[in-house]
Parts: sequence; C-alpha cells; structure tokens
Amino acid sequence: MNKLIYFLIFFSGRLTINVYAQEMVFECLTSKNKAVSLYQDGDDITYKFGKTNSKPDIIIKRKLQKLNIKQEIPVGSGLDSSIEFKNGTYSYTINESLNRVSEDHESTAWLDVKKNENIINSIDCNVNNGSLTDIKISHK
Repeated sequence: MNKLIYFLIFFSGRLTINVYAQEMVFECLTSKNKAVSLYQDGDDITYKFGKTNSKPDIIIKRKLQKLNIKQEIPVGSGLDSSIEFKNGTYSYTINESLNRVSEDHESTAWLDVKKNENIINSIDCNVNNGSLTDIKISHK
C-alpha cells in the first residue's frame, strides 16, 4: 500500500511539473467564446481549441520540426505569421497580421480549418495574449 501512495505522489508531482513547463505564446478568442491557443515547451508546440474555461475540443501536440511555421521578415508596416498543425486529412492554420509601425501594434488573427487542403471554415478571432512571433524557433 505504501508503494502505491509513493507512486501516486511521485506521478502527480510529475504532472504538475509538465503543466508549468508549458508557456502560453498565443491566444485569440472567437465571437462564439472559443479560444485558439498555443503553448510552447522547448521544441514542443501544443495547439488547443475550445470554449474558454472548459476542456478543449481539440488538442494537438507537435515538434517544431513537424510544423509549417511562417514568420515573415519585417518589411513595411505589416508582419504576417502563421503556423499549421496537420492532423490526418485536417489541418488547422493560425494566421496573424501585426501592424508593427502603429503605436498599439494592433493585430488581426484567424483560424483556417482545411480538409484535404480545401478551406472548410475560416474563423476570425481577437488576439488576447501574445503573438505568433513569440514562438521560439531553435536553429540547431
């Protein structure tokens, strides 16, 4: 019995450590109170989509090397970025356009949902936290 208790304490401590290691790098909210969020833990990026303050509808975790990430070189007033998560025949691309010359650095964001490379839904969202440019891409 004591070994079981020690195992449970050790295991629950490991879960706590993993939760706190993830850093939210981006979140935007849709008009239907759903959150599109990205978390980074080293080379792992986790995409979550779902109602705020609820269990997410979708969670996809991928290595940076497996993602299609575009971070445009800053030229002119805009800075466009995107990150695509593939999951079977579906893909979820988060897009952000940042006005880098304005005082408030406003940004617009949207989620494109594709099936077999065809966009089946495009959802606008308001950036609530961070930016896609906050994703740390390691160059090994």
